[in-house]
Amino acid sequence: MKQLATELVRARITVTPGGHYDVNLGKTDDADLVRFALHYYARVLYELVHTCHSVRNLPARIEEIAMTPFDAASDLFVMAGFNGTLLPVNAANTVTLECILCTTGARDYELRCDLARLDATMLRGSMLGVLQAVVRAIAPDMRSVLTTALMNMNASYGVTHRYADPRSLAEVPATAYHAASFV
Repeated sequence: MKQLATELVRARITVTPGGHYDVNLGKTDDADLVRFALHYYARVLYELVHTCHSVRNLPARIEEIAMTPFDAASDLFVMAGFNGTLLPVNAANTVTLECILCTTGARDYELRCDLARLDATMLRGSMLGVLQAVVRAIAPDMRSVLTTALMNMNASYGVTHRYADPRSLAEVPATAYHAASFV
């Protein structure tokens, strides 16, 4: 019998074609925000493979960010060499997504979010926007968990998992977080 889903993070992500991103994460636990970022990353990679047949250079950019010391004031868009900003968006022609990270067990997570309305550039930028918002929201000691888990995910995708495999959507971020939280 399957357990009822418990909502952990509800995020509103607003994207403009001009490269402006607004990410409202609400109030939640730092660990759940890190999990949200990891699951969002897995979902963006999955969508990029299915829509563009390529993840472009996103994993390399995420790896560069993860290996570079940063703090809440750092601009991850600049660090990634990506044209974009994280700021409140109040403009026409925006796309707003409601994303919910749920759990039905200790390591059973699901991200509910329709990313089909975003093109490849918006997908990559929204990932950086989510990452920037999470970095600003979490405690400094959780940043090392986030960066280690991101590197774990990239390593896992490079060796045993595939971006296009639906099973990887939940398995890779959950395992990466679990491994990073014990380092």
